[in-house]
Amino acid sequence: MRTSRTLPPLLALALAATSLAATSLGASSATAAPPPTAFTPAPSTVILAWERTSIRTVYTENASPVPSGALYLGFTSLAMLDAVDRAHRREHTSAVAAAAVAAHDVLAEYFPASVPKLDLDLAASLAGVPDGAAKDRGVLVGGAAADAMIASRVDDGRNDATIVYTRPPGPGVWQPAPGGAMVVPWLGYVRPLVLRRLPLRRAARLFAAMHGAMADSVIACWRLKYDVGFWRPNQAIALADTDGNPDTVSETGWTSLLPTPSYSDYTSGHASLTGPAAVVLRRMLGDDTALTLHSYNTGTDRTYSTITEIEGDALNSRIWGGLHFRTAMDDGYALAHRTAARVLDRVE
Repeated sequence: MRTSRTLPPLLALALAATSLAATSLGASSATAAPPPTAFTPAPSTVILAWERTSIRTVYTENASPVPSGALYLGFTSLAMLDAVDRAHRREHTSAVAAAAVAAHDVLAEYFPASVPKLDLDLAASLAGVPDGAAKDRGVLVGGAAADAMIASRVDDGRNDATIVYTRPPGPGVWQPAPGGAMVVPWLGYVRPLVLRRLPLRRAARLFAAMHGAMADSVIACWRLKYDVGFWRPNQAIALADTDGNPDTVSETGWTSLLPTPSYSDYTSGHASLTGPAAVVLRRMLGDDTALTLHSYNTGTDRTYSTITEIEGDALNSRIWGGLHFRTAMDDGYALAHRTAARVLDRVE
């Protein structure tokens, strides 16, 4: 945990003015435009920026496994939520500064290699907040929220090397590839993030609910993967002559269209992450919210007119790609939906 703070130097005012100019569009034409240092972006603008930064930090810069990376997105979003709420409970305290510092400090704690870039991101966020007591109080409030989140996750079960997936081979039993091991077997034993009362503001609430639900859902999913250990289609097809079903025959050399990850079939980790996000977005924005999804792997975009369309494509893609049986997807989404509903009940 951090014991002291040194604020990074502010970036050039031109950078701040460029990144924050959109927030001034609603200003009255009768009011003179403030100088760049006086721009005060809405908390939602800062939260969106730090959500992007957290994804970059967790996945692009540090190559975290997708399932366990969801935990750190949850830590960051919930810390920003706490920071915004703390700021709003105090007079003359910048919620923008609080949210930015909370996100920065949480990510810096868990990803020290990314600190130089995170410092620049924080400088850009703070450059848009007018200097003064409100900004200073926001910095302190954000740091306190980050400290509280970091302290709450000490000894929470992450990276427990004593948890190792071992299950005797047999029909229906998933096995790692020779010489390999189950990815993050400890994930299902991590202490959940949410399922505690949290006051929320809209922008912070959306991401806190979404990432908190995703994290708690993937924890439950990984416990099932560890406890059930059901084999994947590639193993079932290769060993079909051992499954006790006279109507199935083995097929050597069969491979899935998509690379098979090193963890078992049941339930679907993909569903445990997509499902909660869909539930939260539907509840808070409406199912007819159009979204464009960008693939960093292929550099392509795909636009959907409803949230339900995204879920349908995501579910079928894991079956058509050869990674999952349909039961793993159906049950994975059922688990994800129940978890997200419980989280939303707590945070609304």
